[in-house]
Amino acid sequence: MGQDVHETVAQWVKDLTDTKVGWVVRRDAAESLGKIARQALQCLVAHREEADQDVRGAINKALSSIEDGSLPLVIGGAQSPYDMETLARACVKPGQRTVEPHGDGYLIRVHTAENRMQSVQVHPFAHSDGTQYIRIHTYCAEADAKAIEWAMRANVKLPHCAFAVHGHEGKEWIILVHNFNRERAKPEDLRAAVKAIAYYGDWFEQRLSGLDEF
Repeated sequence: MGQDVHETVAQWVKDLTDTKVGWVVRRDAAESLGKIARQALQCLVAHREEADQDVRGAINKALSSIEDGSLPLVIGGAQSPYDMETLARACVKPGQRTVEPHGDGYLIRVHTAENRMQSVQVHPFAHSDGTQYIRIHTYCAEADAKAIEWAMRANVKLPHCAFAVHGHEGKEWIILVHNFNRERAKPEDLRAAVKAIAYYGDWFEQRLSGLDEF
């Protein structure tokens, strides 16, 4: 089976590079190679936190050979090769981070220090100018003057995220948020933002109330 797949891919490569076979054959070869390349990359990225050391090493080696872990398909403003599920699932880490569907996006539950947990939401949204983004955020506390002032002073020190005030279900909340341009979103960048948002969101919550509500 493995040899059959290898031979098929080799034939597609041959067809695409052979200008004498006709444009239809070359077009079909290009489409087939693009499809299998995308599926292969998404699978590798989704399993890069594999528990087995040997498997994880092979995955990381494969990804590192593709321009430092990312396939350079974003050319001239083309859409990111990563779909929402692939981006979110790349955050999975057994015993530390779980991912589940949540509305039009995903909910990532992150285990933080001292048996606490912080829920981080990942959702697509469009700016008024039509630009597509991915919003990553977590709720920290209800917004009041004291909490807002503390959060604004803390913003200057935060990597990968910032505090903001967000209206939800008739209340104003302090959230930690990071917005990614959809076309340039990469799994490793999204994962770093999720980890930072969970850590600082829980840190902020502890200092305001000591509770573990979010």
